[in-house]
Amino acid sequence: MRAISVRQLEVFCETAAAGNLTRAAGKLYMTQAAASMALAQLEKEAGGPVFTRLGRGLRLNDRGLRLLPLAERTLADYDHLQGACSEAGPLGGTVRVGASTTIANYCFPGLCGEFMRLHNRVMIKLRVGNTDEMASALRRGEVDFAVVEGPVAGDDIAGQDWLRDELVIVTSPGHKLAAKRTVKLNSLMKERWVLREKGSGTLNVLEKALTKNGLRVENAQEIGHTEAIKRAVEAGMGISCLSYRAVSREAAAGQLAALKVSPPLLRWFKLLTYKGRYQSREAKAFCDWLRGRRPGPS
Repeated sequence: MRAISVRQLEVFCETAAAGNLTRAAGKLYMTQAAASMALAQLEKEAGGPVFTRLGRGLRLNDRGLRLLPLAERTLADYDHLQGACSEAGPLGGTVRVGASTTIANYCFPGLCGEFMRLHNRVMIKLRVGNTDEMASALRRGEVDFAVVEGPVAGDDIAGQDWLRDELVIVTSPGHKLAAKRTVKLNSLMKERWVLREKGSGTLNVLEKALTKNGLRVENAQEIGHTEAIKRAVEAGMGISCLSYRAVSREAAAGQLAALKVSPPLLRWFKLLTYKGRYQSREAKAFCDWLRGRRPGPS
């Protein structure tokens, strides 16, 4: 039995992320033929296929699902080993960051680009999901650190306040509430709502505020994507509660109305690290740099 190579693991992980071998090859600066050969060799060593072929796409099968977290951790350990061998000199390596949806979409891409311009040998791999999903990815060692929309329970994770955020009530421009500047939550309970999914930091903040005031939303539709929620609200399907960062452009353009809540719905975006786990020089540098950044709404 031959050893599985780092390159084969990279092809496997990138293909799992992209769902397509051609896109994975492009990200790794490989020809499709070379990527296909690397994947075939890995499958041979793994004892069989790791993907189910669906037309031009690929989806992890049971074997692939078992192997993926192990492969991701092995690549992370390899990156850490490389970093430990070159503690002097310019930063260079991959930093894997987990970001919850609002942060990933509306304030983090610019920060990633800025840091990579300062350190052009660093590659940032961004993983996106809701707060609960990113905390789980951090625990499994699939990301080096995470930036999320709220606190995470557990003594194994260290959370630090990073960025102040405000949630607003979002309506269509033609809604009866659109002309108001502020609203009280107790005046909105008869409205139709379009809300984020369970596990979302945004929904968690709203639910805590409602519970504190003895309130409950009765008529709500769940949509697990902020952009889809904005389009639904714009189309008149209901009102929502989202970060002002997520709707600032549409509010300025008159496509949506953003109403402040009285009293305000404020929260901290959190920077999470796993206690006692080694951080590469690059991951630590990015964490430290982020702590000094305070981006405004996009």
